[in-house]
Amino acid sequence: MTPFEVKCVGVVDESGGYSFSVGIAENSDGGGRSVIFGILTDALPDEGDDYIYSVTDEGHRTSTGGVVECFLNRDRLLLSFSEIAAQIFEVRESRISFPLQISDREFTELADGLARILDREPPRKHDLKLTR
Repeated sequence: MTPFEVKCVGVVDESGGYSFSVGIAENSDGGGRSVIFGILTDALPDEGDDYIYSVTDEGHRTSTGGVVECFLNRDRLLLSFSEIAAQIFEVRESRISFPLQISDREFTELADGLARILDREPPRKHDLKLTR
């Protein structure tokens, strides 16, 4: 995974409440490099199960869980990954920054979507900081 300027945000909320995902993309049409965060909304974590969401990049590399910090403001999305997730995504540093060039509506969708996905992880093992 390499950093890119985010020009598109997409949200998919499957009918029937089965899954929810929010994605960021390099191109305004949704193409190019991308990262998708997803969760099964009808699944409850088993006792001791720390990871109930996934993160996937455009190369289909997927980490189950692995976000240890998420910082979002109007200009930037900053993600810090666990050591295992950083290896999966071939991130040299565990932290990666994505500049944002998105509309106010897309920013709200991204903030709400990340909160919905990342705040479901019990026990809370990441730091989610969303500033609007």
